[in-house]
Amino acid sequence: MSLLPRLSLFFLFFLLYLSFLISPSPAHGISIPDVFPVFKFGGPTGEGGIGQLVSVLLSNIYVLAGIAFLFMLVISGLMYVFGAGSEDPKKIQSAQQTMFWTLVGLAVIIASYWIIQVIEALTGVTIF
Repeated sequence: MSLLPRLSLFFLFFLLYLSFLISPSPAHGISIPDVFPVFKFGGPTGEGGIGQLVSVLLSNIYVLAGIAFLFMLVISGLMYVFGAGSEDPKKIQSAQQTMFWTLVGLAVIIASYWIIQVIEALTGVTIF
């Protein structure tokens, strides 16, 4: 496995780790003692539950996806610049493919957000 996929994988897991440290907050009705020792969700009155957990996770996933998109876009841009400097067509093609699939990933994330918005509109259930 080359260095770029390893760095990307490390960065993704690091962001996932940070999201679990940051996301359980009183603003969401979830506190750290509620999440880790007993896997209980909701505020002091017991409201919330799995729906609230899904809502918090989805909002964090979209933030992480946006950060990963920017990271991969910068990496593919640097790969393109370095490939053009070395005049190696394989490096330029690899950078173009990375940039293409990064944009495809962004399109998938945007489409999933739109689908969630349509589900909210059709069912009247608030997800975010």
